[in-house]
Formats: sequence, C-alpha cells, structure tokens
Amino acid sequence: MAAPLLLSANPNPVQLLPHIFSFLERCSDMKETKQIHARLIKTRLLQDNVAARRLIASYVKLESQSLSYAKSIFDRIHRPNILIWNIMIRAYSYSKQPYLALLLYVQMLARSPLCIDAFFFPFLLKACADLSALQQIQQIHSQIVKTGFCLQLYAVNSLLHAYAKCGCVSSARLLFDRIPMRDGVSWNSMIDGYAKAGQIEKASEIFRQMPARNVISWTSMIKSHVECGLYKEALSLFHDMLIERLEPDAVTLAIVLSACAQLGALDQGIWVRSYIDRNEIKMDSFLSCALVDMYAKCGEVEEALSIFKKTKKKTVQTWTAMITGLAAGYTPATKSLLLNLEEEEKATAVQQHSEKLAIAFGLISTREGTVIRIVKNLRVCEDCHSVTKLISKLYDRQIVVRDRTRFHLFKEGCCSCEDCW
Repeated sequence: MAAPLLLSANPNPVQLLPHIFSFLERCSDMKETKQIHARLIKTRLLQDNVAARRLIASYVKLESQSLSYAKSIFDRIHRPNILIWNIMIRAYSYSKQPYLALLLYVQMLARSPLCIDAFFFPFLLKACADLSALQQIQQIHSQIVKTGFCLQLYAVNSLLHAYAKCGCVSSARLLFDRIPMRDGVSWNSMIDGYAKAGQIEKASEIFRQMPARNVISWTSMIKSHVECGLYKEALSLFHDMLIERLEPDAVTLAIVLSACAQLGALDQGIWVRSYIDRNEIKMDSFLSCALVDMYAKCGEVEEALSIFKKTKKKTVQTWTAMITGLAAGYTPATKSLLLNLEEEEKATAVQQHSEKLAIAFGLISTREGTVIRIVKNLRVCEDCHSVTKLISKLYDRQIVVRDRTRFHLFKEGCCSCEDCW
C-alpha cells in the first residue's frame, strides 16, 4: 500500500508522512535513505521538524560518512527542537571527532539556552572523556549542579565515569562517596577508575564493599590484575567468579585467555576453550584473537593456526597474534650469508632479500588463494626457504619459486624439495 502512494503523481503530503517514516525505519544503506531524502525535499515535508528529525536519525545510524548529510539537514533547520539537538550531539560523541559534540553543545546554549536537559550530559561527558578534556568535564560538572540535575543518577554516573576515565580518581571518589543511592554503574565505574590508575588495592576494597557484584564488576577486577601483570591472581579471581555461579561473557573469557597466554598455562586455556564450546558462546574476533594468542604463546602453533583459519573476520590483532606465534619459533638463518657483517646486521640483510619482498607484494596485490610465482637468478637462501614455508602455512597459499637450481613448490608449510636443494 505504501509504495503506490509514494509513487503517485500528486499525493497528499500529510498522507505521505506515516509511509515515509515506515520506510526510514527499514532503511539499511545510504542509497535508500537518499531516495527518501529526495522525496521529502520534493514534497517540502523536510520543513517539518518531525520529518527532519526522523531523517537525521536515519542518517546517523548509518556509516560514519553519512553524518555529514545529517549535519547538512540540521544546519537548514531554523529552530531545531531538543530532540534534534540531542540526536546530533549524541552522534558526534560517538564519532571520530567527539570535540564536535562539545562545539555543537556550545551553539545550542547560544541559540536555545532553555533546551538543556539531563539526557545531554552522558554524551557530552563521553566526548570529554574520550578527549581527556578534564577542564571541560569540570565545566559540565558545574552545569549539572547549577541546573539541578545532580540528583539524576544517570547524569552523575556519567560524570563519575568521565572523571575516572581521565585518571582523576580523587574527584571520582569524592563524587562516588556523595551518591546516596549507588547502582551497579556507580560501583563499576569507581572500580574501573582505580584499576586504570593502577591502584589495585583500592579497586579491590571497593569491589569487596560492593553489595551485589555482577559480571562487569568481576571482569573489571580480572582485567585490572592482567594489566598490572598479576596473572595468577587474575585466574584466581576468575575461579572465585565461577564459584559464585556467575556466567562469564566473551569479554571476560578473552581477558582470562590473555592471562593464560602470559603464564603459558595451557591446561587452563584448554578448559576455557571447552567452556566456550559447551556454552555455545559466540566466537567474535576479540575472543578468537585471544584463543590464537593463547595457543601460540603456549607452543601449540598448529592449534592456533587452525583457529586462525576458521576465523572469518580477521582483525589486525588476530594477524599479529598468529604472525608473532609463528615468529617465536623462527630464528634468522645467517650461516650461509657470506658477508663480513655482525650477526645483527646479517639478520637485517636477510630480511631484505628480493624473494621476501616479492612474496609481500604478491600477498597484497592478488586475491586470496591465488598461486604466487617467483623467478630469481640465484639459489634461494636457507632463511628465505624457511620463511616461505611459514608464509605458505599462515596465508594458506601455494608459492612457486624458480631459483638457479630448481623449482620449489611451497604448500601448507612444506616444500617439494624436502629441504634438500
């Protein structure tokens, strides 16, 4: 019913609005949103604040480049209401340019000083915390007090979190002590603040005083111990968490795996892996990276490689963990290098051999699974031979090298010459 109405020659603009709003709710890309944008301009419905707000909200939920479209619509609104200001400030606070949220807030105060409400403060304080802008946090703190929103717990919690994230734990603690009815966010923010400042004892003190500890609280404590190099204590906390019958989430398990990796605690790491499988916990990129890192650092490179290959969305961290794991067992072979150089200089020299550079270029310029073929007029050196085997295994590529003496087919970490050439 909606589609014919939108396509009709002279539809009633007021009748169009519900249908347009329905379409906006279902928009999933820029192309669809731009089509509705054009329709709103053509029917002059964009002059309506409600229509403008819905369109802006649709743009800001898409990819980051769409924020400029949202801003262009916003700039044409003569008197944006409080909801429109809120949408734009929120969008910028989560963008790569959070300072623009603060600039927009200043503009709002100049144009519509009565628009302010408590819902702005969490986004403004998030922007300040991301920028480590302590002076601006203090200014917003004074505004919260002046406007009477200091009794709104979500505004106060946002302020507490901002102080803690900026490392100003003394101010955070003063605020925390004055909150009459603290909730889980208040406690967790204070724990996280002390943990990030490296004050483990104070974080533990708050943790022990907490009336009801949840997964986030336990995860903050485990993470703080890992970041301070207290890996055994982190695993002990994880054990206590399980005793209290709390179910760890993917974030908790990834942090625990990092502790296992640092300790070389393979048995505990395997137990965590089995827990993930038993409870059918979704294997996101963060968790799979932690597993790869754990197995690689515990010497189980084959298992690390198996998980790495099954990971659909490989992040830079996942690649780094796998490469580091393979490199741990690699030592540059410099014996055959007939140069009058120090050992460290020889290691640098073999890194720059032409076949390594050719393979790197092949990896970045060809599609996944494409065979890489290299021809050189010298015998392939021992180091390049070892590295090419590792690369064929890591990237699951066949690499054919024709040197002065023969062909080498590198596949799945092995060479057709069987290391005799």
